[in-house]
Amino acid sequence: MDEELFHDVVPFVEAHYSISYDSRERAITGLSMGGLQAIDTALVYLGYFSWIGAFSPSPLAAFSHEVQDALEDPIKINKINKDL
Repeated sequence: MDEELFHDVVPFVEAHYSISYDSRERAITGLSMGGLQAIDTALVYLGYFSWIGAFSPSPLAAFSHEVQDALEDPIKINKINKDL
């Protein structure tokens, strides 16, 4: 999903709409399994999105290893977003 998001969806949106390139103004959201994927994508690509909307996400056990590692160090996540 991330490959399609960053190679197809984001470039299309940037080409057709006036959007901000500032991560403080970018959000990713999803419902159910999409909520889980939104969390996973945002935490793997820290610094690209500053806001996550996860609505009724699937069980947290389905997170990737990168996300599980990131969740163990919330201070690092907050520092990265604060520095942006």
